[in-house]
Order: sequence, then C-alpha cells, then structure tokens
Amino acid sequence: MLTALLWLPVGCKTAASSPAPVEPALAGAGPDLKAEQEAAAKQDAAVVDAAADAGQAAAVALDDGELGEAVDRQRAVNQNVLDELVELRARVAQLESMLGDHHGNIGDILQRLTVQEEQVDTFKHSLGEGSIYDTRVRSLYRGRPRHIQLTGTKTELEFGGQIWMDVIQDNQPMLNEAGFSPSSIPTTGSGRNQSTLGAGQSKLFVKSVTPTDSGDIKTRFEFDMFQTDGSADFHSTHYWAEWNGVGVGQTFSNFMDITSFPSILDYWGPNGMVFIRQPQVRFTHITEGGWELAASIEDATSDPTLPAGVVAETREEMPDLVASARLDGEQGHVKLAGLVRKISYEPMVSAGLRDDVTGWGLNASGSLNVFEDDQIVGQFAYGEGIGRYINDTCCFGGGNDAAPDASGNLQALETFGGFVYYNHWWSEAHSS
Repeated sequence: MLTALLWLPVGCKTAASSPAPVEPALAGAGPDLKAEQEAAAKQDAAVVDAAADAGQAAAVALDDGELGEAVDRQRAVNQNVLDELVELRARVAQLESMLGDHHGNIGDILQRLTVQEEQVDTFKHSLGEGSIYDTRVRSLYRGRPRHIQLTGTKTELEFGGQIWMDVIQDNQPMLNEAGFSPSSIPTTGSGRNQSTLGAGQSKLFVKSVTPTDSGDIKTRFEFDMFQTDGSADFHSTHYWAEWNGVGVGQTFSNFMDITSFPSILDYWGPNGMVFIRQPQVRFTHITEGGWELAASIEDATSDPTLPAGVVAETREEMPDLVASARLDGEQGHVKLAGLVRKISYEPMVSAGLRDDVTGWGLNASGSLNVFEDDQIVGQFAYGEGIGRYINDTCCFGGGNDAAPDASGNLQALETFGGFVYYNHWWSEAHSS
C-alpha cells in the first residue's frame, strides 16, 4: 500500500505580543532639575555678594572728587544685578514649565505601563497553562499561538485547523480504506486494486480563554470529517470546557497519553496504542513536586461478544473509573494510568441470563529526549476487558472487551498492546 500526504495548517489568530520595553527617557530628570535650582540659588547669592563688595569699595573711595564717579559705578552694578535677576526669573519659569511637562510625561508612562501589564496578563491567560488538551497536543498540530480578543471582554478566541489529504493505492484493500488497520486486512478472496483519495482528516477547531477572579474558563470545539471508507462526514471530536482543574465534555480519555502519538502519516494511528475520545468528567490537580494527578469518570460503553444464538443488549451500570499521574521534566515525561470498568449484557428474550464481568487495565507511557533534537517515545498497556480502549484490537466489527467461556459465562478478554517510536526533528517544523 502506498500512501502520500498533503497537509496544510490553516488558522486565523492574532498574536498576543510581548509588551515593548519603556525607554528610560526621564531617568535622572528629577536629580538634574534639583541641581539646576541649587546652581541658580548660588548664582543669586554671588550677585548679592558682588553688589555688597562694590558698595564697600565705593564707601572707601568717597572723596569729594570721586563721589560722582563712585555713584555711577554703583548704578552700573545695580543695573547688572537687576538684569541678572530678570534672567534668573526667566530661567526659573522655564524650569517650572519643564517640571510640569515631566509630570505629564510620567502620567502617560504610568498609563502605558498599566495597559502593558494588562496585555501581559492576557498573554499569560492565552497560553492555556494546565489545559488538558492545549498542553497535550500532537506535535503534528503545533502552531504559533495567535488569538483574537473579543471587543469589550477579556475573552480570547483562537481559530485553527488543517487541510489534509491522503492518496492511497492498495492491491488488496482493507475494510478501513482510509487508514492502516491490520485487523481488517483480508485473508481470503482474490486481490483487486483500490484507489482512495480522502480529505476527511481535515479539521477545524475553536478555542476560548476567559479570565475570571476565580480562574480561567477554557473551552475547545474541534471537528473533522474522517470516515474509514475514505468519504467525508462532518462530526465533532472534541467539545470540552475546563475551570480550576475541573473538566467536562468530550476529549481524549484520561487513560491515554496523546503526547505519545508518533509523527506518522496514518491518521488512524498505530495499532496497539491506547487511543479513544469519549465523554467524561475529570478532576486534575498539580502537586508542588510537579506531578499532574487526574481522576475521571468516563463513558462506559460495553463491547462484549455474545453467546451464540443470544439476542441481548449491553448494560452500563456504572461509568468507567480512571486515574492517572504524569510528570514532565527536561529529559521527557512519564505517565501512569489505570482504570476499572464493568461489562454486562442482558438478553432481550430469555430472562435470568444476564451476565457481567469486571475489567481493569494499566497503561504506562513516556518520552526520553536523546541527543539534541531526538526523542524516544513509547507506550505499553495491559489489562482485561479494555479492548475498546486500544487501537485496532481483535475484531473490526467489535466484541473486543469480553466473550463467553465454554460454560457460557462472560469472561473479560486479556489484552495488551504497545509500541516504541524514535522521533527526529529535521527542523523546527518537521519531524519523523
């Protein structure tokens, strides 16, 4: 089977830019002004002292023949003093005017700082720290954050998506014509060529962040058109809301680790990987040591294989219970998750044949940074009755969780799956 991919990320967002630094144009304006005022006062004192000295000199020289000349000299000195005082008054007025301008500029700077502080707060909110989906997104869909702030509110919107097209040529097509599902590979019949062109992997999402006094409210709506037969049918994949560590809606299961999804062309994902989106209520807490602890109640769709000849309907008497712990560090991350669930069915005709069984599962996943731009990513899951959580298990038509034994009693099916993936970043935007 040959597969080609055309993928174009699309989005419409506006970057929340970091605030520009304020130039220290007025740094030192206060001390310079004070120095000029002190210099003016010293100059006034010097002028007065000069006038006094001139008066004393005139008094000593008061002879009958020198009196008129001394008076003329004193008048000239007095006139110089008056001229200098006028000049000093003008200088003081100029300094007072400059001081007023400085006060106005300081007010403008304080106002700009207030606006920039609000921009910084808004930018922090837009980062979406702690968001279950936003910080757990496949590297394939990463993009530069751009946001649009709604006028008159603190709510920010982010729009994005991708245009994705697969071109597949297969000489013996599987039931899943738009992806690689080993469980659907035909083992009988003659081969035939099959060409499939599908763009159902294209998607659109809308995210919002609304700051409140008691924490950010974050939402995400995402849609794609993926169908296993290669056609396109618009349907939702995520509709999720979070507030203070409490999340409700539909998103990736708490039992899975979306960051372990490898960078491959197959939209369906590797078989053996825990991969499922479903409705849930989740509670998340981050400890002082950096551990992210989460507990959730999730949709409990049972998927048993029924005894031969039995017409029955499945029963979901309790939600699936899931708990996880995750730790991120400079060298990578590790996540451990566990679940407990109940699988049951009830015959529609024969009363008293109702049966149920308890399922459980463990999942360990993580990544390790190696060299400069490479990663080793892996996941391994094991349990009983967890077939619906693992990608492409057993039967393409279902019946993956439990089956009757020789006595007709329902038994949870033992299931395990996993993979190891080596990822290399060829550039900031491309990896494989």
